[in-house]
Amino acid sequence: MKRNLILLSFLFLGLLILCSCGGGSLSQLDDVKELLQLKEFPTQEEYPDDEALVLKESHKMQMNINSNWELETYETIYIAKKLFRNIENHTEVEIELLEGEHIEELSARTIRVDGSIIDIDSKDFYYAKGQTEGSTFYTDRESVKFTFPGAEKNCIIEYTYRIRKEFPFVMDSWYIQGYDPILYNEYKLILPVIVLDPINGAGWQWRYKVYNYKLNQPEQLENINPGDMRSTQSVTFKWAVKNIKPFRPEKLMPHFSEYISYVKFAPSEWESWNNISEWYYKYYFKPQLKITPKIKQKAEDLTIGCPDEKSKIEKLFSFVQNLRYISIALGDGNIRPNEPEQVLFNEYGDCKDKSTLLISLLQSLNIKAKPVLVRTANYGDIDKDFPNWNFNHMIVNVEASDGKKLWLDPTVQYCPINEIPWLCEDIQVLVLNDDGTSSVAKLPMSIASDNQNKMNVLVEIKSEDEVIFNVSMILSGEQNLYFKNQLVDVTNEEFKKFVKSLVVDDFLNAEILDYSFSSLDSINSNLKINYKFKVSNAFQKQADLYFLNINPYKIFTIDMSFLIEQKRNYDIQFPYLFRLERNIDVIYPTDIFSVRNLPEDVTISEKPFTYFKTLIGKEGSIKLNENFTLKSRKVTPKEYKDFLNSFEKINSKQQEKIIFTKI
Repeated sequence: MKRNLILLSFLFLGLLILCSCGGGSLSQLDDVKELLQLKEFPTQEEYPDDEALVLKESHKMQMNINSNWELETYETIYIAKKLFRNIENHTEVEIELLEGEHIEELSARTIRVDGSIIDIDSKDFYYAKGQTEGSTFYTDRESVKFTFPGAEKNCIIEYTYRIRKEFPFVMDSWYIQGYDPILYNEYKLILPVIVLDPINGAGWQWRYKVYNYKLNQPEQLENINPGDMRSTQSVTFKWAVKNIKPFRPEKLMPHFSEYISYVKFAPSEWESWNNISEWYYKYYFKPQLKITPKIKQKAEDLTIGCPDEKSKIEKLFSFVQNLRYISIALGDGNIRPNEPEQVLFNEYGDCKDKSTLLISLLQSLNIKAKPVLVRTANYGDIDKDFPNWNFNHMIVNVEASDGKKLWLDPTVQYCPINEIPWLCEDIQVLVLNDDGTSSVAKLPMSIASDNQNKMNVLVEIKSEDEVIFNVSMILSGEQNLYFKNQLVDVTNEEFKKFVKSLVVDDFLNAEILDYSFSSLDSINSNLKINYKFKVSNAFQKQADLYFLNINPYKIFTIDMSFLIEQKRNYDIQFPYLFRLERNIDVIYPTDIFSVRNLPEDVTISEKPFTYFKTLIGKEGSIKLNENFTLKSRKVTPKEYKDFLNSFEKINSKQQEKIIFTKI
C-alpha cells in the first residue's frame, strides 16, 4: 500500500527527495572475498554434501518520497551462487512476485571456470502475468523465468533485479537461511530521516520479528548527502550474517516456518490485530457485504420447511458448499470478496466469496455470522504476538441462539456443520466482529474416533486357486471427506480402478467382481464403500504349507517412504488423528484345508499410537479383529527411533499370514 505523506508538506514546501533506485551491480564478488577474507571461493571438497554454495545474497530496500509526498518503495536483490553438482537444479530460475510487486530491472550472467562471461540477453527473460497458480484460476501476479547459458560444474551464476512494491512490509520476509549454504547474507533498509521523525515527520516505525535465529539489532548508519541539509538525509539499517548452514526439509514435517531462520516484517501501523482487522473490515469486507432483498429472498426460499435454526444453517451451508470453487484474483481481488448477489449470479466463487455469501444469507435471517481470516496449517500457524498479514483463507463463524459456536468452511463440499477440514484444525485464526475489531481464536481439533475407517471383510476360500474377498467400509470424519472427494464424478470404470488400487500392492492379479458406494448427496452421512474381488494366487506355497494373507490393506493413506531414514532433525506431523477398525472373517472348506498355524495376538501401546490384533480359530472359520489408533499428531526427533521400531513391529505383525495345510 502506498503510504501517503501529505502531512509532511507543511514542513518543506516544494520538498522533493529523489533517492537513487538503480539496480544492483553484477560485480559484487570481490566485496564478498574482502568481507570474508578469502583468497579464493570454497570448492566442492569443502561442501561435500551440497549441490551449490550461495556466495552472496543481498536485499536492499529503498524508500523514497516522490513529488506528491507519497512514499515509494523499491527492493534490489542480488544473488551469486557457485555450482558444484546437479547444476540443472540451479540454472533455471523463476522469480515470483508478491501482490503489488512489479519488476523493473533484471540482469544475469554465467561466469565460466575459464573466466569467460556469458550475459543473458534481455530477450531471454520470459515475463508472465495472469497465470494459473494452485487453486487460483487467474491472477495478475507477475513472474519472470530465465535459464543460465553455458553453465558447468564450478561455474558461478549471478543475477540482480529491482522490484517496485505497492504494499511494502505487508507480506515481506527476509530469509536468513536457504536450501543451499550461504557465505554472506545481507539486508539493508534505506529511508529518508524525516520519515522516522515522530514530531515533524511521519513517525514511521520499523516492525519486524526474528524467527529461529539469534540476530542482533540492525546496525544503524546516518547517511549525509551533499549539501548537508535535513531534507536530503537518509538512514540505513543493516543486518549481515555469515556462513549460514542450509535448511534441509524432511517429509511430513510441520511447515518449514517453524524451523527455518527468517525475519518477518509488518507495516508500522499494524501494532495490534485490531489494526489489521479494522483496515480489512472497513476497506475490503464491509463494503461488499450487501444484504439485498434478493439475498434475503434467496435465504427464505432455501429454508422453506426448515423447522429450526440448525436446519436453516445446514440448508444454507449446503447450498453455498455446492457452488463451484473458482478463484479470480485480479487487482485487490486477492483479498476483496465479490458482492453476494454477484456470487449468486456467477454460481461460483473462492473462499472469501463463498464465505461472504454465506454470511449474508445467515444474517438476512438474523443468524449471527462472522468472517474468519485463516492461515491454513500447510502454510504454518500465525504468530499471536506479532500482528501481520499472513492469511490465505476465509471461513465463517456462526453463533447459534443456543450459544453454540460453529466453524463452517463453505469451500469443502462434503464437510458437515460440526466438522472442519484438517487444514483448519488446531490453528489460530482471526475472527472479525461487526465493528471491525477482532479476536484471535483457536480452532478445535478432531479426535481419533471422529476420523474412522471401519472395515468388515468376509474372506471365502473356495480352493487353492480361488479366494474371494467381500469388503464393506464405513468412513467418518476426514476419512469420509478424503474418499468422497476421490469419488466425485467418477465413472464406473474409474471406480473399479480405484477399488483395485486399494489391494494392488498385494494382489496384482485381483479381479474386481462387484463394487458400489453410497450416495454423496448428503453432507451428514458417512460414506459406505462395498466391493468384491477374486484372487487366483492368494496362497503362497512352500513344501506342504499354504500361506494366506487376509489383510492387504494399508494403515496410512499417505506416503510413509520417509521411514527409510534412520534419523530425523525435525518433528513428524501427521495431518489428523484417526482410527482404523477391521473385522475379518475367514471361511475355509474343511474337506480341503486345515489350519496349521495362526499368528499370535499382539498389543502395542506406545507414542503416538496403539495397535492390537486378535485371532480366534474355529472349525471352518477364523475371526480376526484389528485396531489401530493414532493418538498423537507429532513425533519429535528424540522419539523417532522408538516410533520407527514400533511401526516396524506393527508392519511386521500386519503381514503375518495364516498357514494352512491340505487334507
